[in-house]
Amino acid sequence: MGAELNVPSSELEGAARLYRKAHEEGVVRGRCVEGFAAACLLVAVRQSSLRLPVSQREIAEVMRATRDQFRTARGVLEVELRQKVPPMDPRDFLPQVASAVSAPHRVQACAETLIESYLADESAPDISPRTLTGAAIHAAFDLTECDRRPTLTELSQVMNVATSTISARKSDLLAYRDTWE
Repeated sequence: MGAELNVPSSELEGAARLYRKAHEEGVVRGRCVEGFAAACLLVAVRQSSLRLPVSQREIAEVMRATRDQFRTARGVLEVELRQKVPPMDPRDFLPQVASAVSAPHRVQACAETLIESYLADESAPDISPRTLTGAAIHAAFDLTECDRRPTLTELSQVMNVATSTISARKSDLLAYRDTWE
Protein backbone atom coordinates (compact mmCIF):
# COMPACT_ATOMS: atom_id res chain seq x y z
CA MET A 1 0.00 0.00 0.00
CA GLY A 2 2.76 2.39 0.95
CA ALA A 3 4.61 1.91 -2.33
CA GLU A 4 1.41 2.41 -4.30
CA LEU A 5 0.80 5.71 -2.47
CA ASN A 6 4.47 6.85 -2.48
CA VAL A 7 4.63 6.94 1.31
CA PRO A 8 8.19 7.56 2.60
CA SER A 9 9.93 4.75 4.45
CA SER A 10 9.93 6.60 7.78
CA GLU A 11 6.11 6.65 7.77
CA LEU A 12 6.00 3.01 6.66
CA GLU A 13 8.23 2.12 9.59
CA GLY A 14 5.92 4.09 11.90
CA ALA A 15 2.93 2.16 10.58
CA ALA A 16 4.78 -1.13 11.14
CA ARG A 17 5.68 -0.13 14.72
CA LEU A 18 2.06 0.74 15.42
CA TYR A 19 0.89 -2.57 13.95
CA ARG A 20 3.37 -4.49 16.11
CA LYS A 21 2.13 -2.60 19.17
CA ALA A 22 -1.50 -3.42 18.29
CA HIS A 23 -0.56 -7.06 17.83
CA GLU A 24 1.34 -7.17 21.14
CA GLU A 25 -1.63 -5.57 22.94
CA GLY A 26 -3.87 -8.30 21.49
CA VAL A 27 -6.29 -5.95 19.74
CA VAL A 28 -5.70 -7.50 16.31
CA ARG A 29 -6.78 -10.98 17.40
CA GLY A 30 -10.00 -12.03 15.67
CA ARG A 31 -9.98 -9.00 13.39
CA CYS A 32 -8.81 -8.37 9.83
CA VAL A 33 -5.02 -8.03 9.58
CA GLU A 34 -5.31 -6.10 6.31
CA GLY A 35 -7.73 -3.66 7.96
CA PHE A 36 -5.20 -3.01 10.72
CA ALA A 37 -2.36 -2.59 8.24
CA ALA A 38 -4.38 0.04 6.37
CA ALA A 39 -5.48 1.79 9.57
CA CYS A 40 -1.90 1.87 10.88
CA LEU A 41 -0.78 3.40 7.59
CA LEU A 42 -3.46 6.07 7.90
CA VAL A 43 -2.37 6.92 11.45
CA ALA A 44 1.30 7.10 10.44
CA VAL A 45 0.57 9.34 7.45
CA ARG A 46 -1.72 11.68 9.37
CA GLN A 47 0.66 11.99 12.31
CA SER A 48 3.63 12.65 10.03
CA SER A 49 5.34 16.02 10.17
CA LEU A 50 5.72 15.83 6.38
CA ARG A 51 2.07 16.78 5.76
CA LEU A 52 1.56 14.00 3.24
CA PRO A 53 -1.42 14.38 0.89
CA VAL A 54 -2.71 10.83 1.33
CA SER A 55 -6.40 10.61 2.11
CA GLN A 56 -8.39 7.86 3.71
CA ARG A 57 -10.11 7.39 0.35
CA GLU A 58 -6.76 6.76 -1.38
CA ILE A 59 -5.77 4.19 1.24
CA ALA A 60 -9.17 2.51 0.85
CA GLU A 61 -8.59 2.24 -2.91
CA VAL A 62 -5.38 0.21 -2.51
CA MET A 63 -6.11 -1.84 0.62
CA ARG A 64 -7.23 -5.46 0.63
CA ALA A 65 -9.65 -5.04 3.53
CA THR A 66 -13.27 -4.02 3.25
CA ARG A 67 -14.30 -0.54 4.33
CA ASP A 68 -15.99 -2.00 7.42
CA GLN A 69 -12.83 -3.89 8.41
CA PHE A 70 -10.80 -0.72 7.92
CA ARG A 71 -13.29 1.36 9.92
CA THR A 72 -13.26 -1.21 12.75
CA ALA A 73 -9.46 -1.28 12.88
CA ARG A 74 -9.26 2.51 12.89
CA GLY A 75 -11.77 2.67 15.75
CA VAL A 76 -9.82 0.09 17.75
CA LEU A 77 -6.58 2.04 17.25
CA GLU A 78 -8.25 5.26 18.36
CA VAL A 79 -9.99 3.78 21.41
CA GLU A 80 -7.77 0.94 22.61
CA LEU A 81 -4.36 2.40 21.74
CA ARG A 82 -5.38 6.07 22.04
CA GLN A 83 -4.05 6.93 18.60
CA LYS A 84 -5.16 10.29 17.28
CA VAL A 85 -6.03 10.48 13.60
CA PRO A 86 -5.90 14.19 12.81
CA PRO A 87 -8.17 15.42 10.04
CA MET A 88 -6.66 15.99 6.63
CA ASP A 89 -5.48 19.54 6.05
CA PRO A 90 -6.65 20.79 2.64
CA ARG A 91 -3.43 22.78 2.26
CA ASP A 92 -1.56 19.48 2.08
CA PHE A 93 -3.09 18.84 -1.35
CA LEU A 94 -2.10 22.22 -2.80
CA PRO A 95 1.42 21.47 -4.11
CA GLN A 96 0.29 18.26 -5.78
CA VAL A 97 -2.80 19.84 -7.35
CA ALA A 98 -1.01 23.01 -8.41
CA SER A 99 1.60 20.90 -10.15
CA ALA A 100 -0.98 18.68 -11.84
CA VAL A 101 -2.85 21.67 -13.32
CA SER A 102 0.31 23.72 -13.99
CA ALA A 103 -0.82 26.52 -11.70
CA PRO A 104 1.61 29.42 -11.25
CA HIS A 105 2.91 30.15 -7.77
CA ARG A 106 0.57 33.14 -7.33
CA VAL A 107 -2.46 30.89 -7.93
CA GLN A 108 -1.20 28.42 -5.34
CA ALA A 109 -0.52 31.26 -2.86
CA CYS A 110 -3.99 32.70 -3.44
CA ALA A 111 -5.61 29.27 -2.94
CA GLU A 112 -3.69 28.82 0.32
CA THR A 113 -4.84 32.23 1.55
CA LEU A 114 -8.45 31.39 0.70
CA ILE A 115 -8.24 28.05 2.50
CA GLU A 116 -6.66 29.62 5.59
CA SER A 117 -9.37 32.29 5.71
CA TYR A 118 -12.09 29.69 5.29
CA LEU A 119 -10.68 27.44 8.01
CA ALA A 120 -10.29 30.40 10.38
CA ASP A 121 -14.00 31.22 10.04
CA GLU A 122 -15.70 29.15 12.71
CA SER A 123 -19.11 29.77 11.16
CA ALA A 124 -18.09 28.24 7.82
CA PRO A 125 -19.60 24.81 7.13
CA ASP A 126 -17.38 21.74 6.99
CA ILE A 127 -16.20 20.89 3.50
CA SER A 128 -14.13 17.84 2.64
CA PRO A 129 -10.41 18.63 2.24
CA ARG A 130 -10.37 17.56 -1.43
CA THR A 131 -13.40 19.65 -2.28
CA LEU A 132 -12.05 22.66 -0.41
CA THR A 133 -8.69 22.43 -2.20
CA GLY A 134 -10.31 22.03 -5.62
CA ALA A 135 -12.65 24.96 -5.01
CA ALA A 136 -9.78 27.11 -3.72
CA ILE A 137 -7.65 26.44 -6.80
CA HIS A 138 -10.62 27.14 -9.07
CA ALA A 139 -11.40 30.41 -7.23
CA ALA A 140 -7.72 31.38 -7.18
CA PHE A 141 -7.51 31.19 -10.97
CA ASP A 142 -10.40 33.68 -11.10
CA LEU A 143 -8.89 36.04 -8.53
CA THR A 144 -5.41 36.08 -10.04
CA GLU A 145 -6.77 36.40 -13.59
CA CYS A 146 -4.32 33.79 -14.80
CA ASP A 147 -4.26 33.19 -18.55
CA ARG A 148 -3.82 29.42 -18.63
CA ARG A 149 -6.46 27.90 -16.40
CA PRO A 150 -7.58 24.29 -16.24
CA THR A 151 -11.12 23.38 -17.12
CA LEU A 152 -13.43 22.43 -14.31
CA THR A 153 -13.40 18.88 -15.67
CA GLU A 154 -9.58 18.73 -15.50
CA LEU A 155 -9.61 19.99 -11.93
CA SER A 156 -12.38 17.54 -11.05
CA GLN A 157 -10.34 14.63 -12.38
CA VAL A 158 -7.22 15.67 -10.47
CA MET A 159 -9.15 16.08 -7.21
CA ASN A 160 -11.52 13.14 -7.75
CA VAL A 161 -14.45 15.40 -6.84
CA ALA A 162 -17.55 16.15 -8.93
CA THR A 163 -17.43 19.30 -11.06
CA SER A 164 -20.72 20.50 -9.60
CA THR A 165 -19.36 20.16 -6.07
CA ILE A 166 -16.22 22.17 -6.85
CA SER A 167 -18.26 24.82 -8.62
CA ALA A 168 -20.75 25.12 -5.75
CA ARG A 169 -18.01 25.42 -3.12
CA LYS A 170 -16.05 27.93 -5.18
CA SER A 171 -18.67 30.56 -4.37
CA ASP A 172 -18.19 29.83 -0.65
CA LEU A 173 -14.48 30.59 -1.03
CA LEU A 174 -14.95 33.70 -3.14
CA ALA A 175 -16.61 35.22 -0.07
CA TYR A 176 -13.02 35.46 1.33
CA ARG A 177 -11.63 37.27 -1.72
CA ASP A 178 -10.80 40.37 0.35
CA THR A 179 -8.11 38.36 2.16
CA TRP A 180 -6.26 38.07 -1.17
CA GLU A 181 -7.04 41.34 -2.93
